[in-house]
Amino acid sequence: MLDLQIPLQPPPITPAPVLPTIDSFSGINPPFGECDDGTDELLRALQESSMGTGIVSQVTEEDPFSGPLRQCSVPSLNELRTMNGQKSATMTPALVMPSAIDTDDQTFPSAPVVDFISTIFDTQAKLAGLSQAVAEYLAWAKSSPNEAGNAELLEILEGRVVEMHQLASTKHWAAFKLMTASIERSDFYLALKQLETDLTERTIRSSRFFHENYDIKTSLAEQKMD
Repeated sequence: MLDLQIPLQPPPITPAPVLPTIDSFSGINPPFGECDDGTDELLRALQESSMGTGIVSQVTEEDPFSGPLRQCSVPSLNELRTMNGQKSATMTPALVMPSAIDTDDQTFPSAPVVDFISTIFDTQAKLAGLSQAVAEYLAWAKSSPNEAGNAELLEILEGRVVEMHQLASTKHWAAFKLMTASIERSDFYLALKQLETDLTERTIRSSRFFHENYDIKTSLAEQKMD
């Protein structure tokens, strides 16, 4: 008699997942987008030096990531925190600024400096809120990996990360340029211009680090930035 038994095939070996490197991503915006905020040639040089690979255009007002969901139902942030048994995030108290600025003193224009500092704190607060929300939604997606529509949720979160990138790259520079221009006749002007050059060089070094040496598997505090 013929042996008609079919030999069992060994199960396929599933390779361990390999995390992509920073060079695998081509959808990252340049550090400084083209905007009418008075960005000078140093900032344009920063954009050219930090992005040697392909660049896609920045997210415009017609943000493809902010459209209505077609497949998945994403809870609001408060609903998500309720599901996770968390209370609403504790917000840092707002910076209390003086209600009136004395503009009679012409020796030093304080209003542009106040605007600059306020812009920094406002941007940092937005970045903190956005990043915390993205982290919580990523944790939610990780807890239900087979949930239908997770790919669309990741696309939405990608849009929010791009938004954080734009906030962190442009807002403070625009306010800094306005402040510097407003005190051009002050003795403090030359010091600010030198500071602008130093800050630009430091930003270039930081941008190069993230494009060449950053390891996403390790916290930033554990990595050495020149």
